[in-house]
Formats: sequence, C-alpha cells, structure tokens
Amino acid sequence: MVEKLKGSFYVDNCLTGVNDPCDQTSFIERTQTLMSRGGFNLRGWVSNVACEFISKHSGDASVLSLLWNLDADKLRCSIDFEVLSCETVISKRLILSLVQKIFDPIGILCAVTFPPKILLQDTWKLKVGWDI
Repeated sequence: MVEKLKGSFYVDNCLTGVNDPCDQTSFIERTQTLMSRGGFNLRGWVSNVACEFISKHSGDASVLSLLWNLDADKLRCSIDFEVLSCETVISKRLILSLVQKIFDPIGILCAVTFPPKILLQDTWKLKVGWDI
C-alpha cells in the first residue's frame, strides 16, 4: 500500500484507485489510518462508485486541473481561451500568455501544449521581440 501511495500524490492531491469496487471502503480506511500517523487528514474522497466515505460520486470532479466525468469515467479539459479577432497581432507575449493558461502537471495535454511551446522557442532563436 505504501508503494502505491508514494506515486499517487501531487502536492496535496492523492489520485489513485482500486480495481475492485468492493475493496474501496477498506482501501480508504487503511489509507486514512496510515496517513494519519504522519499527521495527514485525508478527506474529500471522490469516486465513480458510491460508499460512505465518498463526498461526490456523480457529475464532474476536478482532478489535477482536468474534469473527470464520474458517470462516464472520462477525463476532459476545460480551457477558457479568449476569442481572438483577425486583426490580433500574434506576438511572443500572446503565445506565452495562451500557453501558460494550460495547467498540465501530469502531461496529459502535451499534444496540445507542445507545438505552441516549440513556436515560442523558435521566436527566441529568431530573436523576435515581445510585442513585434
């Protein structure tokens, strides 16, 4: 259990699971007992299977900046980009601003974030100014 939990934390979020829903309650109890020895009070459990410890088991839940649809058991991202007009000048500052709006601590969205980061890197190589 300790090894499983070691790789399951990101800052103050624990993201893990069990293969069999019948094991969920005992897993939560054992995890809470183990973590309480170190002074950690684990709470706010979310699962797509209801049990006494679960605070939410349907709808959407936020997981490491992604949205987890508990009913469909699918992850999706929600990015609120501003709509740019055709007259908008694309600058290094704008590219950086747009790329940094995407928080992706575990790299799930790298297919989306990588190309603009390469474009930004190219602007540095070409010594393009911040606001052209």
